[in-house]
Amino acid sequence: MQAPNPQSDVEKAATINVQETKAPQEHSVSTKADSTSNDKPNRVDTWYLWEIGGIIGSAACICAIIGLLASLNGKKLPMWGATTPEKIVGGTSIPSKTVNVTLNSVISWISTVGKIAILIPITKGLGQLKWVWFAEKERQLADLETFDGATRGLTGSAKLLWKLRGRQFAVIGAIAMILALGFDPFIQNLVHYDTVYMPDPDRPSSIVTANEFDIPEPFGQLGSDAKGRIQSGMYSVSSSLRVPTYSCDTGNCTWIGYNTLGVGVHCADLTSDLVRTCSNDTALQNSVMGAPCNYRLPNGMNLGSDDGHNVFAVNLSRASIKYSNYSNPLTLVQTIGAFNNEYINASVQVLAAECVLFPAIKKLNSSVGQWYLDNVDPNALVSTSTFTGDFYVEQEISMYDNYTYISAPDDRANAGYHLSSEKHPGINGQTTYSMSNKVVIGVRRYMKTLFQGFVRGNGPSNFTYVAEENAGGSSDALQFLVDPSAGGNCRDSTFFGEFNGSTSVQCTMESISIALTLWMRDSQMTAMIPGDQAAMLNATTGNTIAPITQVNVTWWWISLPIVIWLCSVVMLIGTAYKTKKAHLYNWRTSPLAMAFMQLGREEKQAFTGHGLTEDGLIRRAELMKVQLKVQDGEDILMKKSA
Repeated sequence: MQAPNPQSDVEKAATINVQETKAPQEHSVSTKADSTSNDKPNRVDTWYLWEIGGIIGSAACICAIIGLLASLNGKKLPMWGATTPEKIVGGTSIPSKTVNVTLNSVISWISTVGKIAILIPITKGLGQLKWVWFAEKERQLADLETFDGATRGLTGSAKLLWKLRGRQFAVIGAIAMILALGFDPFIQNLVHYDTVYMPDPDRPSSIVTANEFDIPEPFGQLGSDAKGRIQSGMYSVSSSLRVPTYSCDTGNCTWIGYNTLGVGVHCADLTSDLVRTCSNDTALQNSVMGAPCNYRLPNGMNLGSDDGHNVFAVNLSRASIKYSNYSNPLTLVQTIGAFNNEYINASVQVLAAECVLFPAIKKLNSSVGQWYLDNVDPNALVSTSTFTGDFYVEQEISMYDNYTYISAPDDRANAGYHLSSEKHPGINGQTTYSMSNKVVIGVRRYMKTLFQGFVRGNGPSNFTYVAEENAGGSSDALQFLVDPSAGGNCRDSTFFGEFNGSTSVQCTMESISIALTLWMRDSQMTAMIPGDQAAMLNATTGNTIAPITQVNVTWWWISLPIVIWLCSVVMLIGTAYKTKKAHLYNWRTSPLAMAFMQLGREEKQAFTGHGLTEDGLIRRAELMKVQLKVQDGEDILMKKSA
């Protein structure tokens, strides 16, 4: 068919010559129009297998991204890769190399595959709706280009939206094509990274603990280290001396709920148990103001003088009044005193206290650095180490003091304190804890040299320190407890702060118990090689808090890929329905349908037998050779070659 159309000399028309290709004999094709041998439609055409595969594949990719990020959300950024082994080539050593694969690259690969898959039902659906559009009624031929352009990207999809004004089903595909431009950016924005401090399992930390404790010194004696520990606890010289040995390479570590052998302390106020006797009358009601008085506890301990000038007394030899349930304790300290006074009479307030030191299994939380305070317990007590500059925090969760004491005459080999975790459900791990009798007797004797004596008032701020056991050590301890100028943490905050009978000695005894516990724990350190770092014979492992890159997911960014996927599902269902309703074949985006429409009747009859499905048109086209020729004054036609 040819339409007259005057042309200028420069105007031309194209003619497509179609030649029959002889098929090999073994693949001969019937040319009868009514042949049915090869007229069955391909399942790919009938069942929309490409579209279904695209929907399933894109759904799998989206689910894979969601599953991967859900498993990593809030966790350390993983590093995947492989390391090539070291090689020696021609005598030259080639070092090993590590090839890493990042999380972003994995997500990018998955999203790329997902986008390709999700566009299959959308583009093929738009291509098929093009034929439906023309099958419904007469349309402008230019609409063919509009639909075809929509399958290729943003501009064509925008033109189709403008053309249809939202009144046709095909706009869903056009919208999906436009939204698909944001598929990759939205997927990439799903994940972001923050630098946070978290426990790093690849960097263990340790802190020293004690389970069994003995000393090398002769029986009943303490070495200079032990004496220095006790005195540092008593005077509270430096908080750095309260920090146990630990290993933490980041400066931020935690050890939660670990156990160690230590020394516990309890203190009680005995002021209500005091009995006063004054020189003129033993009856409190008849005592004369100004008369010298003495104070006595039920166990016989007293200030030691009736002239009123003994203003303070400390004793370790009397029977316990409040803690008689602690049999054979490590130390029992009792005090009676009227601080900052030079004379005792009926108008002076006299206070008394009792503290008991005993072996115990301590369950502790410890940490080094600021992380614990920021994330766990901002109200924790903090000690600052002057050596490292790190914050050290130690909290006592619980204490178990059900001990057994074996004296030397009964069992010299096992003499001392023994504690069993089996009696305490809260203790796990180590089952037995012990403290040798050498330690027990040594501590008792040394404590007696410090806390056994009297203080006499001779005038304003003029005191005499009378030691019963050791003039030097006890005098210093008594001066520390009584003289405001002695200084020290406990001295300032306790004895001359909010003073009462129990706190008068409690702060000092608590400091000493901490010092003794640290002494036992640090004794587990040994230098295996001279000059080498000390090794921990007994320690517990904790968490090393290190700055890591954390994966954080913002889930709403997945909404766009899901919307596009839903559009693809709707496109498949709607396209299949409209195609069936219009009684059309599935030609999708194939241009062959339009090409075969231009063939004359003779040409069509020459190449029948494969049906009009997309697959059938492809098979027909395989039997043809096409060549474009330019002829003046011709319309675009398809003609059988001569």
